[in-house]
Amino acid sequence: MSTSNGSHTLFLNIVLVCAIVTQQWSLLFLVPLAPLSGLVSHALFERNHIDFEDALFSPRAFICLQRMTFGVLTGRYWRQVKEAQKRLSEWQLQQQQN
Repeated sequence: MSTSNGSHTLFLNIVLVCAIVTQQWSLLFLVPLAPLSGLVSHALFERNHIDFEDALFSPRAFICLQRMTFGVLTGRYWRQVKEAQKRLSEWQLQQQQN
């Protein structure tokens, strides 16, 4: 997962929690800015491919980012990253052998 995805999810969750706790529902107008925080992070820190299909709010991106947030909060995220890296390395090795 990327820094931009993390900032996107963090921003979105902070806005949602603040709106619920303070009952200032006007804060929900900030929700569409969450993907913008991800795009800014891509531009400033990662300089890699931006999937413009998810640049604006999409249910697919929202679900993936919430899963990532849950993984970080429960301590599973880095284990999942290592497993994914292992599978990628195995696949790359297999491709080299073919």
